[in-house]
Parts: sequence; structure tokens; C-alpha cells
Amino acid sequence: MNGHDSTREQNMEARMTLAAARRGLAAAINDAENGIGHLSCDDPKIMEQVRAHWRRLYDTYMNADAIITDLESCARHLTDGDKWEPNPIA
Repeated sequence: MNGHDSTREQNMEARMTLAAARRGLAAAINDAENGIGHLSCDDPKIMEQVRAHWRRLYDTYMNADAIITDLESCARHLTDGDKWEPNPIA
């Protein structure tokens, strides 16, 4: 039974660590958005490039968030002893 308790504890730790990673990722994206919001330039081409970079960064963030969310789901299911099916979208 000790092996099972250890496995459950490890899965709970994984779940908490993944949740912290999601919060950290969201904070980093928020900081980047604030930084980009302070950029100023008279050249519209440069500002359009900045916006294009922001869109790519945000899309990457959304993909990473979906993957981490799916991994959290995996950890939750493993902790509870349930079967886990990966999210095909993530």
C-alpha cells in the first residue's frame, strides 16, 4: 500500500506544479502584453510587426495553456485512480 500512497502523492505534486506553471505562464503573458502596450513608434509597419509578434505569442500561449491543462487533467485522473483520455485538441 505504501507504493500506492507514494504514487498518489507524486501525482498530486505533479498536479500542483502544473497548476503553478499555468499561473506563471499567464503572468508572463500579462507582463508581455503590458510591455508591448508601452511601445510607441510613428512607423505603422513596425507597429504592425509588433502586433503580429503579439498575436503569435498569444497563440503560442493558448496552445501551451491547453497542453498544461490536459496534463493537469492527467494528474487529477491518476491521483483519483481514474482512466485518463488525452484531449485531442491539446
